[in-house]
Amino acid sequence: MFDSSFYTALYAKGRLKENALISPFIGFIMFPIIFLMFKAGFSPVVLSYAGIISYALLGLIIKPVLICKIANYSFKEITSVFIPCLLVSLVSVPIPILCNIFLEKNLVNYFLILAISIICVIVAVFFIGIDRQMRGKIVCFVKDNIIKQK
Repeated sequence: MFDSSFYTALYAKGRLKENALISPFIGFIMFPIIFLMFKAGFSPVVLSYAGIISYALLGLIIKPVLICKIANYSFKEITSVFIPCLLVSLVSVPIPILCNIFLEKNLVNYFLILAISIICVIVAVFFIGIDRQMRGKIVCFVKDNIIKQK
């Protein structure tokens, strides 16, 4: 998620060496850990968890530190973008997860969960992810287009 967007800032500064060394190194560190977990009898699902952990480590800790160090961003600038994105993610996830748990597993319900997920993300972005000024512009745009349609 955030890992790839930080790449753009590093690319713009022409400082890709650190990124090119750190990202594979994290993957390399995860390999022996996953191997030991498989040897201990853990499920292959551990591989997915390891991927999530490595991307979280890169996107939430390592890349922000690199951006602050290399591209001269302040931590406040990074968190001003990061916090709303994180809040949108945290708010929009629970309802679709609960629907997935409690609804019967069939194709119709998967499309229903997809629709619910999209609605949850849109509502979360509208109320948490954007500021009041942008919300006002969106409301005006929607009102203008609905009035034009009638």
